[in-house]
Formats: sequence, structure tokens, C-alpha cells
Amino acid sequence: MTLALGPIAFAAPLALLGLLALPVIWRLLRAAPPAPRRTVFAPLRLLLGLEADENTQERTPWWLVLLRLVVAALVIFGLARPVLFPNQDAVGAGPLIVAVDDGWASAGDWDRRQAAALAHIDAAARDGRQVVLVLTAPDTSPIDPRAVDAAVARRDLAAAAPKAWAPDRAAAAEALTAARDAGRVPRAAAPLWFSDGIDHGDAAAFARVLAQFGSGKVYAPPGRAAPLGLRPPVAETNGFSTTVVRARGDGARDGAVVALDADGRALGRAPFAFDADATRAAAALDLPLELRNRLALLRVDGAAGAGAAQVLDDRWRRPSVGLAASSAAPERQPLLADLHYVEQALAPFAEVRRASLARLVSEKPGAIVLTDAGRVVGDEADGLARYVADGGLLIRFAGPRLAARADDLTPIRLRTGDRALGGALAWDEPQTLAPFAERSPFFGLAAPGEVTVSRQVLAEPTPDLSEKTWARLADGTPLVTSERRGRGRIVLFHVTASPEWSNLPLSGLFEQMLRRVAAFADAGPAGETSADGVWRLERALAPDGRLASRGVDAAPLTPSEFDAAVPGPAAPPGVWRSGPGARALNLLGPASTLAPLPALPGGL
Repeated sequence: MTLALGPIAFAAPLALLGLLALPVIWRLLRAAPPAPRRTVFAPLRLLLGLEADENTQERTPWWLVLLRLVVAALVIFGLARPVLFPNQDAVGAGPLIVAVDDGWASAGDWDRRQAAALAHIDAAARDGRQVVLVLTAPDTSPIDPRAVDAAVARRDLAAAAPKAWAPDRAAAAEALTAARDAGRVPRAAAPLWFSDGIDHGDAAAFARVLAQFGSGKVYAPPGRAAPLGLRPPVAETNGFSTTVVRARGDGARDGAVVALDADGRALGRAPFAFDADATRAAAALDLPLELRNRLALLRVDGAAGAGAAQVLDDRWRRPSVGLAASSAAPERQPLLADLHYVEQALAPFAEVRRASLARLVSEKPGAIVLTDAGRVVGDEADGLARYVADGGLLIRFAGPRLAARADDLTPIRLRTGDRALGGALAWDEPQTLAPFAERSPFFGLAAPGEVTVSRQVLAEPTPDLSEKTWARLADGTPLVTSERRGRGRIVLFHVTASPEWSNLPLSGLFEQMLRRVAAFADAGPAGETSADGVWRLERALAPDGRLASRGVDAAPLTPSEFDAAVPGPAAPPGVWRSGPGARALNLLGPASTLAPLPALPGGL
């Protein structure tokens, strides 16, 4: 029951009956105390003639009685729960539909969103209106809207919490329509939608369903309260880069992406800044390989929400490298084989395996090493080109066959033939290495004077040759070149992988250079699966964008289910494991964007 007196309403008007007790309180305050009993005390004569410094009044002053009455009246008014302008935010009449987005984008301002929705539910309770509560990001139980008392809706909303996945507004719209047709929800109601400000692809359909019930309001977080998203990182020369996205360019905004290890310790910070009208901001961080291998999570500092974080798995830390070989068996004379030196250099920091080129292309490891293979043609060339375009790393080494007949899977055009001591393009003596340029991934490595090159394949001079060169000889000719192709990269060493053309494979510099090159690769497939072949959630991504210490209750997924999984209640984002392999499931992909709410239909 609610009592309204002008702009003030009382949610507990029965407490106002206490005002009837004010006259009694006044009588009690004005009552004089009983006269004191007089007793003769003999030594009292000693006090005669003394003048009193203070006079005590016989009755309580009127102003003090009035003050006490006012205090008592204010206490009574407070117990009556007064509300100022109770109907200024009221929406429509009749039942109230309160739709609340409780997906990942709502985690940052959940307390404000929840408090605002509860205030409307309290107003509906004062007016005796029923409430239909719709939470748009359900867990494993389906959305089942129905009209209930405001007290029940308040209890359900107070117990709700944001989820680590996106809202399913399409399911909410379908559930609302079905409940209306079944009579569980009235056909005429006043809708309120506390949105997260992001489209998620189904906002327009949900808004149209809400508008069918009647006129209402839609709320969205403004400015710096708007949610942010984080794309997966991209390996760079000395660390990684990533992109922070938002739905609207509504003012300048800056922040930082924090790199964390598995225990939540910070490994570095990558600052970013949005221009006033920009929806994307770049962030980059230089990180040594040793720290990069400890990365477990990237998250936007201060931006709660699972979409503002990226879980990293084993593919990011220890790359899987496939060595293209005609046979998986070891060579009889390993010291004369190119792959032997590459395998020994990669083994300390990568998972290395040998297989045919066709098999490696189908398995898609993080990197494929191709020694002097001559011209790659046909289906193998097409498959290898697709592998690189899809994000793979191709590492090639020169040799007589490549020098005689090159293909298109090289970062630069090559001259036919090679340069050697005693040849047409002869050196008087073996060439040493030039210091590595600052823009090279090898910058910071020492180029020992004892490392020399006696033979190499030459690059055709082009305007962009300097930009594609990572290492040079002392005479300026390229030793290592690279080019990005699609989402992947091709790296070419202009010497053999064995000591035939250079003693580089015999030096410690060879391992250091391959370590820097392998930093551009992920780890490819997760490796072996468990005995039953299913994926199980190991560590879940919490709604606030932090990695939980363990997984939540989630059913195992078969390999086909996991490959097609979209983060949601059946496949929460986080780290999933199958045997020794671990894979990360994240909300945002490399090309993901955040779109604002579309134009609302009439009445909203």
C-alpha cells in the first residue's frame, strides 16, 4: 500500500500513525517532576548566605520541547519510507517488463545497472504493478518470462550476476513472444530495457518485440562507462601487438592492456589511446621470449568484462614447428643433412617434428621449415600458400636447387644462380655479417666475426628490398629476408641450413636467430588429445575478465563440437584441455568489432 501526498509518497504509510503519539510525548516532556522531600540537615546553617551561581528551571523550556517533538516526528516520517517524486521515471501503466542485459559487456557497470532496475521494480511495487523480469544472458536453463509480484522480481534480480558470454537476445525475444501467446505475459505492458549498448547482432529484433508490448525506455551506458573489447594478440618482432575496440567513437579515451602470467602477476603494460571519433586503438608491448612464454592472459586494465580479455594457450608460448622431409626417419649421415642443424637449433624452445610437406600443410603447425627444396609447384604450392595466408609461418633455406629454380613462395625475387667464391660474382674472401639494424628482429644480437658466408642466393634489387631485409652481409647483400603474406609470413635464409655455404649453422647465433624468427609463429594444433578424445574446461574466464583458479561445471565437448563452439553457457570461455593439449576459447576474434545499438522502433 502506498500513500501519496503531492510530490512525496510513503511506501509504509502505517508508520505515520505514530504521529498520533506526539500529544502524549508533549505531555510527558512538559510534566513537572514531583516536589522534592525536605529533610533538615543540621550543618545546613554553614551554607546560609551563599549565593547560587546557577538557577534550575522548574519546567522544560518550550523551545526544547518543540525540538524534541520535531525529532520524534522526523523519526516517524523516516519509518514511513518517503519517496520524493515517485512517478517521475514511471513508464506506462499496467505490468512492467524489465529486460536486463547480463552478458560480459555488463560486468563493468553491473552494480549501477542492477540498482537502476531495482529502483523501477520498487516503484512498480508501490503502485501495485506486476513485473516481468527478463535476463538476456541465460545459463544452461532456458529463459522463461512470466508476470510475477514485484517482490519476487526484486529477489530474482538481486540474486543475478553478469555472465562471461554475450547476451542471447534472440532467445529472449522468442521466449517473450511465446510467453505472451501462452498468457504468462500480458499483451500490453510497459517495457524497460537496460542494455549494454552493444548490438551483438540481435538488438533490432529484440527491440521490435519489446515495442509490441507498448511504449517504454531503453538505457545504455555512455562515454567512459561503455564496454571495451580486446582482439587476439599478433606476434611482432620483440613482443606482441593487439587492438582494443569499442562500439562508438564518443570522445577521447586511453588506458593500458596488461599482460599477466598464470598466477595473475603482471609481466608488462601496453598503453593505448582512442581518438575522439575512433572505435579502434592499437597497443604494442616489447616482451622478451622468456616472458612471452609465461603469458596466460591479456586484459584491458580497469575494464571488467570477459570480452576485454584474451586467454592465451600453449600455441602462443611454445611454437610447434614442422620440418618438411621426404621421410620421417633420421638421416644416415645427419651431419651432412640440412634438417639436422635446424632441428638441433629449434629443439630447446619449440616442439619439432618431421613429416612430409603435404601432411604438414594439412596439420597446420605454427611454422613449417623448408630447406633447399627447389621449386614448390602444384597442389603442394597451393596448399602452402593457403597455409601462409591463414596465419602460418614459412621458414625457408636456400641451396643449389632454389638458386637454379625459384618459386613464388619467397619474400623477394631471386636471381638465377648463386654467388660463390671463385664464381662469376666472386668474393675475394668469405663475407662476415653486418651489425643487425635497429628495425630488424635480430637487433641486439652480436654478429661474431668468425661467422662467415662463402656462398648465397642473391636478391633482385627492388624498391622494397631494404624494408624486407632482416640481416645483411658486410658488403650489404641480404642474408635474411622476410615478407608478410596475408595473415602469415615467409622468412628466407639466403644460405643453406647446413655448413655447406656458411658456418652460421655451427654457431650459437644460428639458434638465437631461429628463436627470434619462431616468435612469429603460434604453436599450431594442440597436439595429442586425451584417451576419450574430448575437451574439458580447465580454467574458466570469469565475467570480470580474470582467469578463475579452476573451471566451472561444463560438460565435455567432442573435437567437432569444440571446433564449432561459440562461447556461451555450454562452452564457457577459458582454457580447455584434452590430454597434453590446451586450447583457449575467447569471445573476440582477430576481426571482431563492437557495433552500437541500431535505431529503435517507435515507442522506445
